[in-house]
Amino acid sequence: MVGNVDFRLLEAVLQIRDYLDEVRAALPGELRQAQQIVNDRAQIVDSANAQAQAIVKKAEERARILVSDAEIVKAAQQRASEITSAAQTEARTLRQTVTDYCENMLRTTEDTMVENAAQVKNIRASLRQNAKKNG
Repeated sequence: MVGNVDFRLLEAVLQIRDYLDEVRAALPGELRQAQQIVNDRAQIVDSANAQAQAIVKKAEERARILVSDAEIVKAAQQRASEITSAAQTEARTLRQTVTDYCENMLRTTEDTMVENAAQVKNIRASLRQNAKKNG
């Protein structure tokens, strides 16, 4: 120590001053770089927001199409159900009509056959009577 001055302390102070000078000299460049980073970040955020809006718009349009498709499918299913119901009703009516027709035809045939059987019976009886008379 010379005259109450510690050279190591003086050397440390001078070194700190040099570091501060370097920081002050580099500070404008660092500030420009920081500003550029902020600007880049803003551009990235703006770009991301634009992309997000485009994605949302596309998703909403797709959702509208799907809802529209679902409504078309629902309407088609409803119409198919109506057509099926009408066809089943018509088939029941047709089956009943055919059953009634067949029943009538079979009854008429049965009646005719009963009449024919009665006629055959009468003819046979007549033939037997004639055979007894002539015989």
